[in-house]
Amino acid sequence: MPIVLWFLSSVALGVVSFSYGSIQTYRQEQSKKLANIERLNTQVAVRLEFALANLVQAFPVDMSFEQKRERLMFVLNSFLNGTEATNLYPEYDRRSIVALAFELGRLLPPKEAEQIRELQHRFAALLILQTRIGLGVNADEFTQVEAEARRLFKEINRL
Repeated sequence: MPIVLWFLSSVALGVVSFSYGSIQTYRQEQSKKLANIERLNTQVAVRLEFALANLVQAFPVDMSFEQKRERLMFVLNSFLNGTEATNLYPEYDRRSIVALAFELGRLLPPKEAEQIRELQHRFAALLILQTRIGLGVNADEFTQVEAEARRLFKEINRL
């Protein structure tokens, strides 16, 4: 009987030790995952705030069409691809907003990841606008593109 008790206590101690190690590893992984989510959220928020700050007011009346085009391209590029002004963390400085959103979506639970997919649709629309401007738009088209960019940034901010 004492041998059986000794054997069972040894097995129980082994199971408890193994479980404790597994729980500690799981907690460390979850903590690391939450830190990554927070960093990605912050990085996206910094880029969005920069874009909104630059688009909050209409372009000055005396600004030339070319200056307006360059400014909007700068804002779009800063948001979509990042610049020194919008890159908070060095590991994200060469990552597009789409790549950041994809990584964030991978880390989040499925229900929250759905919201990221909604954001990705808006990001894709901004990429299309950036391409349109880059290919050349006239003044009338630019007004429409500018209004669409402002609308998309407001939608992104609401999500």
